[in-house]
Parts: sequence; structure tokens; C-alpha cells
Amino acid sequence: MLLEQNAALQRTLHEVQNELRTLRAHELGARLRDGLNARSLRDTAIQELHAQRDAALAAGRQAETAMQALRNVNQRLRVENRRLIAADAPEPPGQPQPPASRPALERPAVDRPLTDTPGSLEPGGRNRYGSDRMTG
Repeated sequence: MLLEQNAALQRTLHEVQNELRTLRAHELGARLRDGLNARSLRDTAIQELHAQRDAALAAGRQAETAMQALRNVNQRLRVENRRLIAADAPEPPGQPQPPASRPALERPAVDRPLTDTPGSLEPGGRNRYGSDRMTG
């Protein structure tokens, strides 16, 4: 009877040891998964930070584009305001006024061609810009 109890206890001991090994293996597996999940959580956090950085950079680029557009509009408005102020300003006495038939930005007609071609030097061997080089 003692031998049977001893054999039964040994079987129970082996079963308990096997179960303990199984529990330890599961616990180690869970720790490993948690460790990997912790890394994946860090990776997820880093990816989220990268996405936030990219969004901030894109917003910065959009803001810079909008600022440049506003600078351009501001510059155009300044030029237009100067032109309007100059047009409304009274002319000092004795200053000849431009003819009303031509807009102020129109150039007067030129009697000669606008480009220098070979043989288009003026008398004295110089072109109309004062150079003795022939351009073409």
C-alpha cells in the first residue's frame, strides 16, 4: 500500500511539475508578447509623432504660401496706391502736363528699328547705345 501511495504521489508530483512548466512557459510567452507590444506601442507612438510633424510641416508650408500671396497683393496695392496718389496730386506750377491722348505708360514711337543688326551703326561707327560693338 505504501508503494502504491508513493507511486501515486510521484505521478501527482510529475503532473504538478509539468503543469508548473506549462504555466511558466505561458508566463514567459506573455512577458515576451508584452515586451514586443511595448516596442510596437513605442513604434506606434513614433509613427504618430512623425504624422504630427508631417502635418505641422505641411501647415507651415501652407502658411508660408499664404504669406507670400499676401505679400504679392500688398506689393501690387502699394504700386496701385502710388499711381493713384500721383494721379490725384496737383501738378506744381510750371510743369508741363503729359498729353491726355496717350496713357502715361505708353512709349513714344521710335523712327528707327529697335534691334541693332549688322550695318545699323550710326554715323561715327557707334550704335545707338554708344558702343562701337555691333549686336545682333
